[in-house]
Amino acid sequence: MKPHILVLILDAARYDALALAGGVSAMPGLQRLAGQSRVYTRAYCNAPWTLPSHASIFSGLPASRHGATQQTLQMRADVPHLAEILHEQAGYRTYLFAANDWFAAETGLARGFEHLVGNPVHHGRPLQRRWRNLKAKLRRRLQAEARWSVSQRLVAAMLATLDEAVSARQPHFLFANLMDAHLPLRPSRDAAARFFDDPAEAEQARRLALPVVEHRHVAGRRRLDARELSLLRRLYRAALYDLDTTLAPLLDRLQQPHLRGRILLVVAADHGEHLGEHGLIGHQFSVYQPLVRVPLLIHRDGEIDAAIIDTPVQLSDLFPTLLRQAGLSPSAFGSNAGRDLLDDGLLSAREDRAIFVEYARPAM
Repeated sequence: MKPHILVLILDAARYDALALAGGVSAMPGLQRLAGQSRVYTRAYCNAPWTLPSHASIFSGLPASRHGATQQTLQMRADVPHLAEILHEQAGYRTYLFAANDWFAAETGLARGFEHLVGNPVHHGRPLQRRWRNLKAKLRRRLQAEARWSVSQRLVAAMLATLDEAVSARQPHFLFANLMDAHLPLRPSRDAAARFFDDPAEAEQARRLALPVVEHRHVAGRRRLDARELSLLRRLYRAALYDLDTTLAPLLDRLQQPHLRGRILLVVAADHGEHLGEHGLIGHQFSVYQPLVRVPLLIHRDGEIDAAIIDTPVQLSDLFPTLLRQAGLSPSAFGSNAGRDLLDDGLLSAREDRAIFVEYARPAM
């Protein structure tokens, strides 16, 4: 039986902050699940920002081949898309859960998804797009969603979809992008209180965790000192802890008898984040390790043995891996270079493998 597939992309989540293979994790619930999963300690994105990285997941190709770079901002229409293939060739119902502007018809990332949740796509409707963006900015400014965040809404929708999948004859493909670790950082007060004894420090950290501060810091116009970087790092961990709490009902649901073993779960980040390393903040102008090394785990209860995989892998390897899980041959869709992440050969020994990360002429 084809599994339902659930992919959770934690936007801008650093490998070291999640500590899935051991250490102090900002996401303890997810770390517990990692103990029952295949964890890839040397996983890398294909490009250090959202659009090209996701396009590589959806196509199995590097950015220079799928076309979604700073110059074109669009995945090539002739490149097969994972959601499209799963829907048309394997009979999957396809769902996209995102509140990220890159998941739009204009970029090609939303192609193949029948249902879009949390991210209305206003192709060719600039006024609606501007109004949506304005509302999002107002919500962030007023912190109106502190008690019921965007991610909580998306997780609630995913839970409802999984309940629907139980009785459906068709397999379901759910793909989510969750933005909690992406600037601007707005963790709940409860999460912030775990990392800040002084509420005034937490508030100062919130004022630092803004895109405008990132841009000024990178440009050398407003350099953050060591204390300010420490505040930013603590707020970043608070945001991930908040996300861990939000994901808890979803991860618990996978352990219930009616879903156990029926869901193939992938958790990864599309890229990491600089928090002061190399004089940088955010995910611009770099292919350094804090930005391109990402957390990655795959879980299917009773079907996939827990293991630590040290062989280098890339997010583009998810394309052939998920196609094979759906009973399809990746070579039929132009993917010949990727590695099946569930190949038992990865269990035996650490292998050498070249990793290729691209950042095509960054422009800000």
